[in-house]
Amino acid sequence: MEIIIVSLGLDARTYSGHVYDTLDKNEDGNVTFEQFIVAMSVISRGSADEKLRWIFNLYDINGDGYISPDEMLEIVKSIYDMLGKRSHPSVDDDTAQDHADRIFRVKFLVNELVNY
Repeated sequence: MEIIIVSLGLDARTYSGHVYDTLDKNEDGNVTFEQFIVAMSVISRGSADEKLRWIFNLYDINGDGYISPDEMLEIVKSIYDMLGKRSHPSVDDDTAQDHADRIFRVKFLVNELVNY
């Protein structure tokens, strides 16, 4: 099955690894039933703040409390890998970098407006 999915250009392995790491709160390499249920509850029924905090933790790969351009690129690339090479519009190698760069340009502009 994995060979078929990868041959179609669909690859969720990297993204699923990031999700797994986010679920594994105590970083022991295992996701307990309780950790899984708590995360599903937050994602499906949590407040906006809880959902934002969860997704922030997904993007903050190294857990330092900040999302760096490299971390943003890593997550965006893993999402594009799930879409596959045959998605419409098509995804090339520069698309993820362009997307991550746009996110940080918007963040910079918002900060400039807020601090004006």
